[in-house]
Amino acid sequence: LKQFFGWCVERGYIEKTPKFPRLKGDGNRRPRFDYKDWRKLARHLREFIKVKDPNVLRDRTMLVNYVLILASTGIRVGEARTLKWRDIREIAPPAGTDQQPDVALFVNGKTGPREVVSKSGDVKIYFKRILDLRMNESGKRPSGDDYVFASPDGKPIGSFKKSFASLLKTAGVEKDSHGNQRTIYSLRHTYATFRLQEGVHQYILAQ
Repeated sequence: LKQFFGWCVERGYIEKTPKFPRLKGDGNRRPRFDYKDWRKLARHLREFIKVKDPNVLRDRTMLVNYVLILASTGIRVGEARTLKWRDIREIAPPAGTDQQPDVALFVNGKTGPREVVSKSGDVKIYFKRILDLRMNESGKRPSGDDYVFASPDGKPIGSFKKSFASLLKTAGVEKDSHGNQRTIYSLRHTYATFRLQEGVHQYILAQ
């Protein structure tokens, strides 16, 4: 912009380069997890799941893997709510390599339908845990039209908001280093931040 306005001054289109007020960036800061707090939460998740009550175990199993899947894919809360088993596919690695297959999710949210590739094939483990849970409680394999994040009756779980907030409190990672309260949406920003730090180009990430 500075170069453009300089050209405008040279051509006589404007008398001088306009000055714009400096915008404060912190006003729109969105809380995320840094590596330290993410590792702290990840360690807590392993202990959080160790309960004997079957109902509590069911809820926590679903929540833990929900958190791990959102952090691995960056999908939105609404996209996760409507995710069905048919929307998950495996991407074969290049021939002649020992890479594990990537996992792609077809989601439909506020920006319309799109396909999301997980940051690693490990996300299959999280989906497998949910699949095993659903098979054990229903006695059969879910159909492609069944929701992934579902209650025992098969209906999509409306919200993990309260249980997620409780999880963060027990893990001691409720707020980021700036004092901002973390929410489920923080998982999406954590995914994006980690991918940028891993060297993924911001344009590719945005796409």
